[in-house]
Amino acid sequence: MNTDQLKTYVAVVETGSFTQAAKTVHLTQSAVSLQIKRLEDELGVSLLNRLPKAIKVTGAGKDLYHYAKEMIELHDRAVLTISNRELMGHIRIGAPEDYISPFLTRIFSRFSQAHPRVKVDLISNLSMNLKKAVDRPTWILPCARRCGRGARWSSGSPWPG
Repeated sequence: MNTDQLKTYVAVVETGSFTQAAKTVHLTQSAVSLQIKRLEDELGVSLLNRLPKAIKVTGAGKDLYHYAKEMIELHDRAVLTISNRELMGHIRIGAPEDYISPFLTRIFSRFSQAHPRVKVDLISNLSMNLKKAVDRPTWILPCARRCGRGARWSSGSPWPG
């Protein structure tokens, strides 16, 4: 088994769908199915029960899921350490308070531990103010709710050109 197969398997388990997993790992649905089939063949067990409108993870599949998460993380750390391609820089993210508290704080806390040379600023603000901030070059990634019915970001990409 290789890390690509494991990443695909984790995506299937986490999304509960071969189609959604395909979008996550940037493969076709048939490529995802083939990777899972090869993984099951190599291990000699069924990892997933494919139901008409759902996927149920088997006991062996649950075990593999936990190992796969650890193996992927270990692989990524090893590549980073050995290749000395440490990330560095500054990320500034603006989001409403209800996004920062439950979601982004936990995610970027782990990110900061893994990448200590990247400074992460999480800035809380109203969605309408974050929408205005898109045009400012100091903002890298504003995360906001729609501002009004049918509202869309009026400017181009929030990524610096």
